Amino acid sequence: MEARLAAIMAADIVGYTRLMGRDQDGTLRALMAFRSDIFGPTVAAHQGVIVKNMGDGWLVEFASAGQAVACALAVQEQLQGHGALKLRIGVNLGDIVREQEDIFGDGVNVAARLQEIAVPGGIALSGAVHDSLDGTLSGTFADAGLQDLKNVARPVHVWMSGAAGVAQRPAGPEDALALCRIVLRPATVEPGHQLEELAAGLREDLARLIGASEWLMPVRGSEGPADAYALEMQMRSRAGKLRLDVTLETPGGEPIWTRAYDGNADDSFDWQEQTGQDLSAGIVGRVLDAELSRLWDMGDEVSSTERMKQGLFDLLEGSRPALCDAMAGFAEAARQ
Repeated sequence: MEARLAAIMAADIVGYTRLMGRDQDGTLRALMAFRSDIFGPTVAAHQGVIVKNMGDGWLVEFASAGQAVACALAVQEQLQGHGALKLRIGVNLGDIVREQEDIFGDGVNVAARLQEIAVPGGIALSGAVHDSLDGTLSGTFADAGLQDLKNVARPVHVWMSGAAGVAQRPAGPEDALALCRIVLRPATVEPGHQLEELAAGLREDLARLIGASEWLMPVRGSEGPADAYALEMQMRSRAGKLRLDVTLETPGGEPIWTRAYDGNADDSFDWQEQTGQDLSAGIVGRVLDAELSRLWDMGDEVSSTERMKQGLFDLLEGSRPALCDAMAGFAEAARQ
């Protein structure tokens, strides 16, 4: 079975069991009217395909994130004032695998979990979806920060409509251990080419792979903290060929590493996976080298914070001399 990138919309009726218990006949009439008059026609108008109908919920596949989000917004707008029925909707961009009349994969799982945390009448988007939207759609959503989703290995950056009061994920142990940050800026995509989903998927892969280092924290956005490194990406396509140009910048904006990755559009899934692994490894290595060089050049003019960072980097190295240096660094930091 071959995986492919797709936009997935998961929708579910809020409190369906309670509604059925209160008025079964009325709820069924309202549900059937909603499916025939609103949901089905709106999905079709946005070139979506209903993959699964669970009675009180639906799983819909779209070719692009923009189509999925536009459909979700249209459905929720038409449901306003529609009696007791309210939907929660989640939209994700990720890898799926089709088997007979169903789809599976991480892309589907995340969409379903996003639907669960959406507010009634609202929509929750993954960061990959939001990054691929133009300004006419993205402004509808508020940044809900990193969210821990059930049975999803790593926190997901979430954007929500109707998200008043949604709190960002509290800082966890992995945040406390982050020695450096890197801003993963949205890729510049050459006009006229349908590369938005591929670029957004690659950016999401990079966030996951870089975050696995634990000491380097990825930040999605155009800007970040003043002490953060930054990654610029430009994606182009010509005659079935892909080209990704990347530039890694210091917190001061100085380029310290550039690289080009080529591939075939027909093998974009495999290319995305391999490029994400190669690029993330290169980024982690270059940032580590740059930080060690910066700390070394500071000589004795090092603050207690920087001295602590030196000790933690020594711990990452793991050799016996490095561990001795780490302990000495921690002792020096404590004395300052």
